[in-house]
Amino acid sequence: MNQIAVVRTMADLQFALREYAEQLGMSREMIDERAGLQNGYAAKLLTNPSLKGLGAVTLPLVLEALGLVLVLTPVDAELERITASLTKRREDRVTARLLSITAWYRKIGRKGAAGYVRNVHPVERKRIAARAATARWRKWRKA
Repeated sequence: MNQIAVVRTMADLQFALREYAEQLGMSREMIDERAGLQNGYAAKLLTNPSLKGLGAVTLPLVLEALGLVLVLTPVDAELERITASLTKRREDRVTARLLSITAWYRKIGRKGAAGYVRNVHPVERKRIAARAATARWRKWRKA
């Protein structure tokens, strides 16, 4: 795989795509057609300055239309600088937070159930429970 460009920003990516399309002799209309974009959209994407942004939908379409793939490669010097300043993630804090959220949901669930018992007549609760049980059994019998 030969390298076409080094890209660090969206502007770099748009420039590289524009230059590569010109190297191939591919017009913006041809890119539109091959990518399945509306007429004139590639021109808006690849003009300088860009009138439209490459996004999650358009980027893969334009890359495929040009016969390209996106390859990510770490830069050794940058990677060393980044890893030197990283701190290890504290799993115990995350777990404690999840447990406190779970406890909160249990607490409000109990309050909701207590309110339900207080506000719905026992005969009505029994009728609702019977209908729910019938519905559950109906699903089980179909399966």
